Amino acid sequence: MVGENYFNLRYLKIISQDSKKKSIKEESVLNFSKVNIKEIENLELIKEIFKDSHFNKEIIKKIKKIKYKNLILFGMGGSSLGIKTIFEGLDYQRKKKKKFYLVDNIDGENFEKIFKEIKIKDSFFIFVSKSGNTIEIKNLLKEALKKINKEKTNCSERILFITENNKSFLNNFAKKKNIKTCHINKNLGGRFSVLSSVSIIPCELLEMNWEEILKGAINTYKELKECEFTAVLYLASFYHQHYLQGRDISILMSYKDNLNAFGQWFMQLWGESLGKQRRDKKNIGLTPINYIGPKDQHSQMQLVLDGPKNKTVTFITVSKSESANRNLEKLSLLEQEATSNAIKERGIPSIKFDIKTLNAPTLGSIFLIFQLTVILLAKNLKINPFNQPAVELIKKRLKS
Repeated sequence: MVGENYFNLRYLKIISQDSKKKSIKEESVLNFSKVNIKEIENLELIKEIFKDSHFNKEIIKKIKKIKYKNLILFGMGGSSLGIKTIFEGLDYQRKKKKKFYLVDNIDGENFEKIFKEIKIKDSFFIFVSKSGNTIEIKNLLKEALKKINKEKTNCSERILFITENNKSFLNNFAKKKNIKTCHINKNLGGRFSVLSSVSIIPCELLEMNWEEILKGAINTYKELKECEFTAVLYLASFYHQHYLQGRDISILMSYKDNLNAFGQWFMQLWGESLGKQRRDKKNIGLTPINYIGPKDQHSQMQLVLDGPKNKTVTFITVSKSESANRNLEKLSLLEQEATSNAIKERGIPSIKFDIKTLNAPTLGSIFLIFQLTVILLAKNLKINPFNQPAVELIKKRLKS
């Protein structure tokens, strides 16, 4: 082992272990010009976090006047993974004021289970689709309306659409039925929308402190900018250089149960942004895998340690937790350290995000860091991180 690299940020420390003789810092990917840094500053996701208004206040005010105990959100992929990560990461269920249900798949059994648990008159429903034409959301809306109409409830009082402003199915339906609609940034892709109104509106309706999430992202952005984005440039370089050496599997291993949803969010961000066919017809991709420690040490670490040397590992640990059993938290951190030492011994490169406390600002910080990292990584792989052309093949065949 040559040594370790440290980046101390306000909310976390980033530590890397790498057996490369040449420091990744010296690689050409870090020789970004001022023009490249300006590109970061002009990213739509950066503009979004600095917006003055993140939602239609009049619409939200009207919704809050409705008495609802349950909030049910319907969304697929980027339309739901952000709020799911926030909900679980901040342990909302333990502090709940309202009950939150997330429908992020087509599962008829789970759909019926939710509607058996709730009362329509005590519930409010949000349907999220960036395009407004997502086939799963259209059908979930259709089935939910059957339940709502059966109770003789006015759907216009109980439903909100979150979508971009276009001539889509949702917008046309909203006009016909007078359903409240909040329009989102059309230039912001779903997997890059976690720090936008897609997540902020549900947070507001659940009385979660979304301002602190944005504060964390903004503080981190300012801190990164001051040091010319060295930390995220380093991270992008770490994954890029090891990809060139055949390490095309990126394992994210969080030592906290309520970061499991973050791992799911990471998998979409990584998979849809980096799995592309380049202009030269070369297929590019880093395959993301989500593990939770220490439990997955008992099922997956044998493969990581003695299997093909085609992996990097990114650990996430939390130093301090509210209302946690300290002895078990201490054991979990010891387990991570032992795992880190084992993969170091096997020559497997790793990154560790050591979070001080898992709270709203910290979530905003790591959301931003991972988004900037994947964009810079894609740039060095000469692919577009913002499109998803292959997914359209499924949509076309589904329509036909």
